[in-house]
Amino acid sequence: MKTPIKNPNSHASTLRELKKIIQTGAVVNSFFFYCGALEFALSSTDRFIIGHPSNVAVHEFWECLLRDPSLVYEIVISEPFSKLRHERIIAFLQEKWIYYKDPFVRAALFYTLNQFSKNGKVSSGVLDDDPQLFNEWKLNTLKKFKAENFHLAECLKANNWKSKPRLGRVDYNLYNLGFYQHNLLRGNSSGGIEESQIDHQEVSDFFHNSCDSPSILLYKKHPQVLKLYAKYNIILIGKRGTQVKNLNDCEDIIVTNF
Repeated sequence: MKTPIKNPNSHASTLRELKKIIQTGAVVNSFFFYCGALEFALSSTDRFIIGHPSNVAVHEFWECLLRDPSLVYEIVISEPFSKLRHERIIAFLQEKWIYYKDPFVRAALFYTLNQFSKNGKVSSGVLDDDPQLFNEWKLNTLKKFKAENFHLAECLKANNWKSKPRLGRVDYNLYNLGFYQHNLLRGNSSGGIEESQIDHQEVSDFFHNSCDSPSILLYKKHPQVLKLYAKYNIILIGKRGTQVKNLNDCEDIIVTNF
C-alpha cells in the first residue's frame, strides 16, 4: 500500500537495496517514522514493520488513519475544507491546526497541509499551486488506506529511541535520520511540531558505543556521514535506487553494523 503522505526528503530510493539487506519475514523497528513511504513498501513485501513516531502529532495522524481512513477522507473532501486553498488561510492553519479539538479534524488538516506544502511539511512550507494536488487517485489512496504487516508503536519521546522496545522478536532496527546537521542545539525545537529533532552526534555516539543489535541508518547525502561511520558498512544510493561510487551522484546513504 502506498502512503497518502508526501515527503520529498524520504529515503524511498533505498528500497531496492533494503530488500536485499532485510530478508522476507523479518521484523523491523523503524525509528523516526514519518511519511511511511519506505515502511509500507517493505511491509507489502512480507516484512513486518513496527513504526515508532518520535512525536505526538505524527503518531496521532497515523493512529486516526489506521483506525478510520474513510472518516479522514470525508473531512478532507467536505465543503469547509474545499475553501482552504488560499495562501493566507494556509499560513494561518499551519500555525493553528494542532489546536483543533477533534483528533480526526487534526488528522485531516495534517493531510491537507502536507499536500498543500511544496516541501511536504505541515506547519510550514510554501503553497504548492499544482492543480492535481487533490486528484481522484490521491484521494482514493487516502480513503482506502490499509497497511498490512504494520504495527504503530507508542510515541517515543526524548531519547527513548535508544531503548529496546518490548515487542518480542525484532531482527533489525531502522533509523530514518534525514539530513545530517552539524549544530543542532540540544533542546532546540526550531522545526514544526510534526518534525523530529535529531541530535546526530548523539545518534553517532550511540551507534558506536551502545548499539548491539543489527541496525541500519538512513541519511541523505553528506560528507560528514562518511567520516562518522567510516569503520562500518556504507552503501551510497543514487536517485534511481542503484548503488553509486561517488558522493556527488548519491541521493541517500545506508550505514549498517552487520
